Amino acid sequence: MKEIWKDIEGYEGAYEVSNLGRVHSIPHRTLRGISGVDHILPQYDNGHGYMAVELWKGDKSKRCYVHRLVASAFIPNPNNYPQVNHKDEDKSNNNVSNLEWCTCSYNNTYNNLKERARQTYIKNGNSTLIDLYTKDGKFIKTYESANEVGKDGFVRRAVYNVCYHRNRTHKGYVFCFHGEKPISGFQKPDKTPKKVYKFDSEKKLVNVYPSVAQAEKENGFSRNYLFSTSSMWTKSPLINGYYYSRQNYIM
Repeated sequence: MKEIWKDIEGYEGAYEVSNLGRVHSIPHRTLRGISGVDHILPQYDNGHGYMAVELWKGDKSKRCYVHRLVASAFIPNPNNYPQVNHKDEDKSNNNVSNLEWCTCSYNNTYNNLKERARQTYIKNGNSTLIDLYTKDGKFIKTYESANEVGKDGFVRRAVYNVCYHRNRTHKGYVFCFHGEKPISGFQKPDKTPKKVYKFDSEKKLVNVYPSVAQAEKENGFSRNYLFSTSSMWTKSPLINGYYYSRQNYIM
């Protein structure tokens, strides 16, 4: 799909959004001179899977959700529906073809479809199993997927930090990927450059980069862009029709 850019309403001449879900900052003239830097804005997870950006007007910033920016710019809403639905249930996939305006009741019904799809996903062996232990190493249970940990009050991102040994515990418990042994001690972050794997929309491997910096440079991303869009590498973001992962599979 060809990338098309449109001004963001209320920020004309300063920011624009594309049909592929990217947000661009445009240098513009203000009473104080030239403001803004010509670059693609980094996106961050709001903690619930939705991607957001910070837009500035004067000295005030506003958090804006990317899916609503894309829908407002590219999708007509003659019925004035209040919500935007992600058709594939991937909240990070803000390509215009994946979005639709809808009612609250439609969105709630769609969530039921999501649960059935989740069960199918798990049944086909595509989920990442996570084991839960006490701090003294006693096994408690295995979660079917990372999303399941939230039902017990845990934060998915924090759980992954323990699994990757970035933190010792989360809420007094130890987590590890299923089949691995829990590690009681804290390991210092490994600063060795990590490879980045690039997959096409059909999840076929198309390139391997020796480092995150190299992947960002060759794909025109700003520094730390992949880190922010992947929610600290807990998932493989879909950007311009390609998936990026630090594993040789899509998370």
